[in-house]
Amino acid sequence: MNCTARFMAFLFLASMPLLAGTKWVEVRSSHFTVLTNGGARQGREIAKRFEQMRLTFETLFTGVRTDPGKPFIIIAGSNRKSLAEFVPSFRKVPKQKTVAGIFVPTQTRYFAVIDLQYPGYGIINHEYVHMINQLNYAHLPLWLNEGFAEYFENLEVTGSRINIGAPRSNHLTLLSRFRPIPMDSFLATTHDSPNYNERNRVNIFYAQCWAFTHYLHNDAKAREQNLIGKFTSGMQRRLPVKLVTRQAFGDVKELDKSLRDYIKKRRFTYFPVKRKIKVDSKSFSKRTLEEAEILTWKGLFLAACREAEAASFLERAIALDPGMSLAHEGLGILHFSSQAAASSKHLQRALELDPDAAIAHYLLASLLARNYDLTQQDRALIETHLKRVTQLNPNFAAAYADLGELYARMEEDKDTALGLIGKAIQLEAGNLNHRFTMVRALNRFGSYKSSVTLLQRMLNLTDSSRTKKKILFLLEKANGFLHREN
Repeated sequence: MNCTARFMAFLFLASMPLLAGTKWVEVRSSHFTVLTNGGARQGREIAKRFEQMRLTFETLFTGVRTDPGKPFIIIAGSNRKSLAEFVPSFRKVPKQKTVAGIFVPTQTRYFAVIDLQYPGYGIINHEYVHMINQLNYAHLPLWLNEGFAEYFENLEVTGSRINIGAPRSNHLTLLSRFRPIPMDSFLATTHDSPNYNERNRVNIFYAQCWAFTHYLHNDAKAREQNLIGKFTSGMQRRLPVKLVTRQAFGDVKELDKSLRDYIKKRRFTYFPVKRKIKVDSKSFSKRTLEEAEILTWKGLFLAACREAEAASFLERAIALDPGMSLAHEGLGILHFSSQAAASSKHLQRALELDPDAAIAHYLLASLLARNYDLTQQDRALIETHLKRVTQLNPNFAAAYADLGELYARMEEDKDTALGLIGKAIQLEAGNLNHRFTMVRALNRFGSYKSSVTLLQRMLNLTDSSRTKKKILFLLEKANGFLHREN
């Protein structure tokens, strides 16, 4: 989903008082938390659907990582009116317009919002694939990142079958009315390109992402030549995208013709995989939410874009239940960027109430690490908090990266420091920030040659001109240090 569109959808959610008498329940499965007023049975079905989706990707792709370090929360209202009790500005959506679901990633959690009257999992599937891509791939070109997401958007999981790659009529209609983007331009599209940023081009780009990915997966000749396998293999070897494209696809003009012919077909194959995805929904826990808990979740959801409304909800939650650890954590998140003292106070209170609040541990460590000159006590506290995070949530990549950087700042135990940052890279292969952390650590230990090598590789892992400029700046500095050494 286009970042601007997703952000606007997020901003669309305003605030309004809760309606009296609404009963919201929480259903927890192994990997998801569902908050719904549709009843426990409905909540279990939703959690089951998400667990099936997760298991589907594990089943289809051996060795793929599906578990992020952030909690995944699903807010499901029985209809738009009742959903507005939790996400109030759904009331402002015109009646004739359907908003079946949105996906909102925040600093500390993933949120999926679903209207059960028009249950739409398409956008959730789409963004879930993006999340999996970031966990598993250091870099994918934009067309393939969006292509995978579009291809799996209408994934269906039934009792004994998984349907993959069903035709997308909206995309086919668009591509029949407008000429596809020439393949040389299409394959080179980045987040800065007109193909992605101009309204009259971006819809065609998304449609073509689906069509080309469908062609690579489903066309008999493309499958025989293993085009998608050759391409992804080259990407996994960290080769430049242009080189991988040329080696995998060959003549771009011939590729243009093949895709146009494929789009014109009247019949499209898709893959029904006969495999039962077993999930025992009876094992899921269920409980009724108190009003203070509902207010807390509303505050956490709105924290990234509506600070005043979020603060109001969280403060009301604490007034109703002063022992609500999650509400204090929410206020710690709200104040994190601009009011360090207030943030620290609430995060410490959150840990007093719940010593196992992993996110509070992580944010407190981050606040302490901001100090330029760390005292011995600061270092010990940061280390304690971050180690606790990795115990509570072994998939929390940023905690490993920050712990490794702490050891690098202390210039102690080089192997351990670099190993921890390497662990973060392994957990979130597509998060370039962890590689920047590795660069800083290597420079701290005077390993400028390794730093230069890593930065040169990083140039092949981003399409962003701004990020490339940052890498080139750091590369110049590291080369300067290296030349001085020699």
